[in-house]
Amino acid sequence: MILIKKQIQGITCVLALGLVFALAIEICGLMTKIEQDKYEFWETMQWELKLDDFQNDSEKLDSENEEEKDFIRWMDFTPTKEALQTAYEWDKETWAEQIHIDWISLLAYGAVKGGGKYDKKAIRAMDDYANAVRRGEKTMEELEELDYYAYYHEILSAVLDGMVGSYRIEVPGADGSVTWQECYGLKAFSPIAKGFYYNDYDDFGAGRSYGYKRRHLGHDMMGQIGTPVIAVESGYV
Repeated sequence: MILIKKQIQGITCVLALGLVFALAIEICGLMTKIEQDKYEFWETMQWELKLDDFQNDSEKLDSENEEEKDFIRWMDFTPTKEALQTAYEWDKETWAEQIHIDWISLLAYGAVKGGGKYDKKAIRAMDDYANAVRRGEKTMEELEELDYYAYYHEILSAVLDGMVGSYRIEVPGADGSVTWQECYGLKAFSPIAKGFYYNDYDDFGAGRSYGYKRRHLGHDMMGQIGTPVIAVESGYV
């Protein structure tokens, strides 16, 4: 009887310990669930707050964009070599005269006359207007009154502005001294050093699909490794 009683007591103790252990596990699980629910609650609140901020910023940006819609998104650069040469010669020839014929303004006039295209008729119109300005029959200021002139002028300026103007070059003297000579003309130059081979083609505006679909707003010039190049902007790579 004593042995049976001790076995029953042992079984009771084991059951009690098991019950306590199970209860402890249940309590831990319940506390963990509470903490997890609390964490998810605050995470949800934070994301909702961030979403509200994002929506407010987006609405603000949309509002600003609606107020500033006066911009040009895309335009093909269409001046031909002959048109560029004609306008440049007029600019360079008249830069020291009382009335200077700016080449970008003259190109914008040609675009107006040619509807954005620079055919022979448009280039002839550029020459005729430049001659009329030199004779005093027309003024460059009158161009601003033409329809679409400001539109074409802005487009051309975005590409050509700064390519023609004044610059100075070093002139070595016979005695070894150096003087600076004032010049006027084309200041744009190839970014690749003379004598180094490179390959390119007219890929401006070509379709691109790497990453996402878009138009290529550049002109790739593929040179060999070690080719000296001139950076378009100062900085570090």
